[in-house]
Amino acid sequence: MHRVDSRLRWGLLVLVLAVGAGLRADAFATGFYGDDYQQLALLRGDFPIERPGWDLFWFGPRDGDERARLLAFGLSPWWTAPEHRIAMFRPLPSALLWLDAQLFGDQPFGYHVHAFAWWALLIAAVWALLFRLLPPASAALGLVLFALAGAHDVPLCWIANRSTLVAASFGALALLAHVHALERAAPRGLWLAALGWSFALSAGEYAFGMLAYPLAHAWLAPAARAAGIRVRAAAVLAAGLPACVYLALRAGLGHGVVASGLYVSPGDPRFLSTAPARWLALAGELVLGLPAKSLWAGAPLRTWLLERRWLTPAQWQQLPDWPALHGALGALAIGLALLGLRWLARSRAPEHATLRWLIAGSALGVMSAGAALPESRLLVAPAIGSCAALAVFVVRAIARLRGAEGGLETRPYGERAGNGPAVGRREAAGLVFAVTGILFAHGLLAAHAARADAHGRRERAEAARRFAFAAPIPERAAGIDVVLLAAGDFSTATALPWIRRLHGADLPRSYQRLSGAIAPHLLRRIDERTLELDVIGGSPGAFTGSLYRPASQPLSPGRRVRVPGATFEVIGLWQGEVARLRVRFDRPLQSPDLLFLQASPGGLRRIVLPPPGEQRLLPPAAAAWD
Repeated sequence: MHRVDSRLRWGLLVLVLAVGAGLRADAFATGFYGDDYQQLALLRGDFPIERPGWDLFWFGPRDGDERARLLAFGLSPWWTAPEHRIAMFRPLPSALLWLDAQLFGDQPFGYHVHAFAWWALLIAAVWALLFRLLPPASAALGLVLFALAGAHDVPLCWIANRSTLVAASFGALALLAHVHALERAAPRGLWLAALGWSFALSAGEYAFGMLAYPLAHAWLAPAARAAGIRVRAAAVLAAGLPACVYLALRAGLGHGVVASGLYVSPGDPRFLSTAPARWLALAGELVLGLPAKSLWAGAPLRTWLLERRWLTPAQWQQLPDWPALHGALGALAIGLALLGLRWLARSRAPEHATLRWLIAGSALGVMSAGAALPESRLLVAPAIGSCAALAVFVVRAIARLRGAEGGLETRPYGERAGNGPAVGRREAAGLVFAVTGILFAHGLLAAHAARADAHGRRERAEAARRFAFAAPIPERAAGIDVVLLAAGDFSTATALPWIRRLHGADLPRSYQRLSGAIAPHLLRRIDERTLELDVIGGSPGAFTGSLYRPASQPLSPGRRVRVPGATFEVIGLWQGEVARLRVRFDRPLQSPDLLFLQASPGGLRRIVLPPPGEQRLLPPAAAAWD
């Protein structure tokens, strides 16, 4: 019987890996995307600043000289806060990217195979962990739900985010060693856990989502309590000491996030005001399957409803504010989770004790993710505990509905369920609804979303490359200053020169954006060297509250910013955001080395500037995939 169980477990692991990889097969053909191009440029020596091979996630300036170079090229737009810094301390993923570049050069397929190898290791580690902690049926379902979770989609498609998988893989292995050491009262095994936590932290801040689990286990797990206070303290030290070393190195080397509107460091006073909404969005995805990114990207059904004319734009505007509604759904998700745990406790499920620390670890992991904009990729670590809880609930609920309390877990193979205590209609209806919703949202819908997301990201990456190659920028552009009115996506705004450079084109002398707003602009030519831009209708978060400048540092009228070749001046505001700006160039606008571009649905197009004293209305900037 043991051999049969072992074969079934191994067969399940192979099947889950095959299905999960198959659903995301498009990731292998995604190629490079976004930050990948900048990191490759750093490795090739094409970037305006230099970074060693172990520090490829320091994107902002180290000092005033680097800030000037980034502003001069346009990588830091003119509205960037003076002290702006985004520097992630991820030495291991940086070194792995350097290794990929040595092995595969500019061929992205090998990079993606490498990412899938880390994902396979993570799935295998979670497989071993769940089958150690939970009965077979719950462990099997939990593994399936975890492999389908949307948290894996971006790290598999986007090479720069592979660090998530690296950190979670080592973290899961370390957690497995931690649990083994405390359950067997073998503190020597904690050395292996400490080694695992050290490697996980070398992959970056994502490891803190995994570090929540050993703390919760040492505090709440019955096996940890039985091991004694000394063993529990040693277990906490095995996880806490590497974390302290990591934080000390990170601070000492100058890494961290400063003056950004999208990333907020836990030490920033703004953290407590921004994090709760982000936590609720992440909780909504863990429990309800509602994409966390819709908190800032907008309601996920908005386009679908408007396209089918079920709602008019005017009716949509009258609906409650979406971020507030999303927060309410996140609170509902937490309430439903607590009800589910209460039901498991009342049913006297033996797994409830294990779920207490798994859920606590998942919740703490969500809290550690509050520094960034909420997205699925932040939930790799928290999803381990949530998927385990969802699986236990489903299995116990089905057993309850079948009238055999715990039947699916303890019944010998081939034995039919006996008659258990009666299930009331209200309870039965609630259980059926909950089980159906969980399996639909985290099973069928998650599988569909995994395939669709991988396919969509592949199409976006391909569209970004087509957009870049078709841009009317000469192959020999070393003496040209490209002036982009605005951009509808990050690839056009930032990565476009590096996409072209990777395929042999020259870098332009500069690649400046005039506006951060994705809105119509009124372009007015004042004289031979001066332009004015009006943002029509406003665009919250376009300048202040953006990646480059926090909302706490507004740009006031009269503020001037000098970059090589031009001076930017804020003329007017609307609701605290830049609504009008003036740009005076050092040379005539018709100079042959000035190239003005606009992002349109058909690609980047050269702007025909109006004569002095006249104006032109320009539509919103299009994304590469519009």
